[in-house]
Amino acid sequence: MKYRLLAIFLILIACLSAQELSEMRVVGNAQRLGNEMVSHSITDANGEICAGVVIVSDLIGLTFDSYNGVVKVDQSKPGESTLYVSPGERVVQVYKTGFKPLKIMLYDSGIRTLESGQVWKIEITGTVKLDMIPIVINTDPEGASIFLDDENIGTGTTFKAVPGKHRLRVEMQGYATGEKEIEVDVDHILFDIKLQEISQQIVTIKSVPPGATIFLNNMQEGQTDKQLLRYPGIYDLRLMLEKYRTVEEKITISENGPNTFAYTLEKLAATLTVQVVPADAEIYLNSRKLDSNVVEISPGMHKLEVRHGSYESESRTITAPKGQDIIERFTLKAKQGRFIVVVEPMDASVTMLSGQKIVSSWTGSKEFDQILTGEYQLVVNKSGYKEQTLLVRIDEDQTKSMTVVLEKGESTPGTAAQEKPKTAPNIQIRGSEGNMVFVQGGKFMMGDEFGDGVNNERPVHELTIKSFYMGKFEVTQQEWESLMSSNPSSIKGPQLPVTNITFLEMLVFCNRLSEQHGLQPVYKMDTNKVTYDWRSRSVQRMEWEYDEFANGYRLPLEKEWEYAAKGGAMATHTKYSGSNNIDDVAWFSTNSQRKTHPGGEKQPNELGIYDMSGNAWEACYDWYDRAHYTRQSKAPDKYPQGPTRGNRRIRRGGGYSDKGNTCTVSYRHSFSPAKPSNVVGLRVVRNAE
Repeated sequence: MKYRLLAIFLILIACLSAQELSEMRVVGNAQRLGNEMVSHSITDANGEICAGVVIVSDLIGLTFDSYNGVVKVDQSKPGESTLYVSPGERVVQVYKTGFKPLKIMLYDSGIRTLESGQVWKIEITGTVKLDMIPIVINTDPEGASIFLDDENIGTGTTFKAVPGKHRLRVEMQGYATGEKEIEVDVDHILFDIKLQEISQQIVTIKSVPPGATIFLNNMQEGQTDKQLLRYPGIYDLRLMLEKYRTVEEKITISENGPNTFAYTLEKLAATLTVQVVPADAEIYLNSRKLDSNVVEISPGMHKLEVRHGSYESESRTITAPKGQDIIERFTLKAKQGRFIVVVEPMDASVTMLSGQKIVSSWTGSKEFDQILTGEYQLVVNKSGYKEQTLLVRIDEDQTKSMTVVLEKGESTPGTAAQEKPKTAPNIQIRGSEGNMVFVQGGKFMMGDEFGDGVNNERPVHELTIKSFYMGKFEVTQQEWESLMSSNPSSIKGPQLPVTNITFLEMLVFCNRLSEQHGLQPVYKMDTNKVTYDWRSRSVQRMEWEYDEFANGYRLPLEKEWEYAAKGGAMATHTKYSGSNNIDDVAWFSTNSQRKTHPGGEKQPNELGIYDMSGNAWEACYDWYDRAHYTRQSKAPDKYPQGPTRGNRRIRRGGGYSDKGNTCTVSYRHSFSPAKPSNVVGLRVVRNAE
């Protein structure tokens, strides 16, 4: 009987050995997992971010290789193995005991080019030539994780295995890992393994610099430097610190210690120091204004620009090496002009200021052969004469000359400092001085530069703008009433923007304001061609001429309005006028309580102009034409005042009752010139002298 059983066993083994090996095959085509990307921390030997190939299979115990070598394998999900390979890999090979090796040609599977960061899924299955034998694995204690040939097969007791030799490993927290080799056949299907209990160990995790967040098996465990209690075993460790490369590796905690894991983190950010002459120049990094001349930047290429109103701007592209500090030095070329001032009487004292800073003080007439461009104030005084304060603008390579004749009399103390300089616009807003901003001309891209605007904001096209002055604030009800003797605004308040006015009334206001300041009116109205009922405020006919060379107040052209809203020559390319955060700069439907607000309560844009996004819509002189940008892009100088005809006028900037998308610097809308609107106001401009 004994020999008979042995013979049967030998025959069974011979039959099993003679059987053909099983085969694996690919099911269907590879699929791109578009919502998944490989972590930037997983790189190949060349430092490139790996690509991912997810092998989904009903087979267990798979191992893998590739032509260029597999960087990493993640088998944490049952039935899935994620291979991290070099970009451009062409072949993946799959191995399993009892099966023929499977060579997967990625191109034939539908992956034309395996690119960095991409994740693809390939499903494989196998045709089993050998019968699987049920086996029982008993662990003490129960519930341990069981690995057969390094494949996690679960925590139960009954499994199936191919006849032959296998590596059995059993793991459970708090116990030493149990390992042994087993051989499965029809007579050997029951296997017992007992684990030995162990104690937790002190684990020390340190980093230079300290403060990195610790993750063990994806659980956050505080920050370095820190000591933890853990059972011996293999753990996934991850250390993360902003501006440093993430550390990811497996650590083995042993029973014998010392279990100290120390890391020197690789710094990614570089410290950039910008040294500039003059020291008050503005520094822009990638078009964003810096608050300091020392900043941390990521490795790679960056655009660095330095600007100053009285100096030539300079920009350069810099390359920041990984983790290294760099210094960039700029010495800007001064923009200079010539200035001559003659004063009477000859011994009058003159003080020249730029903002609050005294540039120079002298007695009598003076000539500057070279002086920085920009705006200056001259304060001229002498005992027994009335003090005068004047505004002068010095332009590059130009000679500016002026004569100041003082009138006899006595100045009231402090009067000159409070008065508006005689050569500057002098609308008074809440008693504020200097409420007209000089907008330096230049080139800009008109239209929606963010790509999410509507059709009438396109195409984006380049325009050239002449210099001009623009009011810091929208015209208030108090200012309107002082010239027009009425206040038709529906939301009342002396410092609130005036609204509910017609286009013709706006032109009349501009002309009266010009006359008040001794300036040449821009709009020449023929009373024989204008029929207007001031009581009912209805317009039958409106005809006038526009004098583009007059020095008086006027409505802005649409291109001037957008140029100023975008920040003019100081533009930092924000979505709203002065910020990418609408709440910083605009009163609109979400925060306005459905009413207008006094000007200047939100932050200004780069030019110091307030409320160009939100509050009241602002009228422009141009007729509205939906397709005007298309024609203007082809002939930008053909219509300097916009379209030559139309039924509606342009309004810009959005309003207090509108959604945020209407408050962008490129959004365009229109209004009826003959009908007052309770959401449309105005802001005045002047040609630069």
